[in-house]
Amino acid sequence: MTTDRFSVDKTFTHCGYTCVIATIKDDYHCGYIAIPDEHNMAGKDYTEIDVTVHGGLTFGPQNDLHGMGEDDDTVWYGFDCAHAGDHTRSMPGGTNWQSEDVREELLNLAEQFRDLDTSETKSIYSLMQGFLPWN
Repeated sequence: MTTDRFSVDKTFTHCGYTCVIATIKDDYHCGYIAIPDEHNMAGKDYTEIDVTVHGGLTFGPQNDLHGMGEDDDTVWYGFDCAHAGDHTRSMPGGTNWQSEDVREELLNLAEQFRDLDTSETKSIYSLMQGFLPWN
């Protein structure tokens, strides 16, 4: 998927959550994760969710500028790699976050969202983490 704002580089699943690595305006990477509407964090402002990810969460349902939230049964959250100290066209010389670096952050973020899920409809994939060969 490519728009005038971003292109999707890779999509994968971890802990039952869809994760997306995107490049914004052919410049820097961002990571996004879709959580189901049933998740107790779904719909919360990203500033209210206590997770550790590069630069903190910077994207949530309140600022869905990329059309990521069009799926009717998930809510998207994300982070970007365009902070002070990160390499972008307008801020050269910092850390140049590669797709694999963003993937590692997303794996960690998915595990944190799994651990935060106290809903009664917790994903079966989340419950079986460690038993499935692709996780």
